[in-house]
Amino acid sequence: MSSIGAMFLNLNKPCYSPGTQVEGMIALNLMAPLLQGSRINISIRGLEENLLIHAYTVRVSDGEGGTREETKYKELTAKQNILSYDFVVFNNASGSFMPGQYSFPFSFTLKSGIPSSFNSRFKMHERDAYAKVNYTLSATLMIAGGGKPILSASREFFVNQVRTGEVGARSNITKTKVSSFCCLSKGEVSFAAHIEKPEYTAGENAYMIAEVDNSQCKADIKAIRGILKQTITLRAQGETGTYEETVRSQEVEGMVAGDVKKAQNSIRFKLPMSNINGGPFQPSCQGALIKSEYILLVEL
Repeated sequence: MSSIGAMFLNLNKPCYSPGTQVEGMIALNLMAPLLQGSRINISIRGLEENLLIHAYTVRVSDGEGGTREETKYKELTAKQNILSYDFVVFNNASGSFMPGQYSFPFSFTLKSGIPSSFNSRFKMHERDAYAKVNYTLSATLMIAGGGKPILSASREFFVNQVRTGEVGARSNITKTKVSSFCCLSKGEVSFAAHIEKPEYTAGENAYMIAEVDNSQCKADIKAIRGILKQTITLRAQGETGTYEETVRSQEVEGMVAGDVKKAQNSIRFKLPMSNINGGPFQPSCQGALIKSEYILLVEL
């Protein structure tokens, strides 16, 4: 605490959705008089940034009079402001404030269409890469004629990914041709994958139902896997890079040739929305530089 006092910044909740109201309170513990002309400002900042590893090939000499292809790697970064605005919460134009404890409420509306908070580090081509979307809120106490704040407080706040579709089941039907080792046709397997809803939050269980028709195939299915996969797409300096990771998977017993599992006999997968390696579970993100998506897959 300085000789002037201390400033604290509180929010009514830690996480918000785009287009909603943010409310909070600035607490000021004043130990010296606050002179006329001083003011308290709020600053809201949002920053999206990434580092992607771009792989490209060049032709180089092979040392024997010819050429060969060689893969090279380049670090590309991108950064852009998502939010940047300021407003005055309190302007002490009428007189001095005596030492004491004061509170100043504030509110503002978040811009619609902004991406969710995101913070992930991973490997691209065995090299370090990252993707970050961060939001910060700062309060400053300025005196008349002063260029720097005499007191300040700041904190991060988190933004949820806006809903992108209607809640409900989705399904797709896929047919896969099956061949033996000598490439003779063994028939065709068809299956449909259904999910209970298209959107989940961290910590929930994603339930997926697979209906598999192996009646037209002469080959057994050894195993059936439900997979939760994350795809992160980065854009920087005109290039695009993608990172994929299997977050969760569940394998169940397969089916014999001619078997059918539909309706009440369908295969049900339970995939926890948490990272299997113990790391933080990152949300979906739909930014201009960063896109993070989760896909539920069925593999035979």
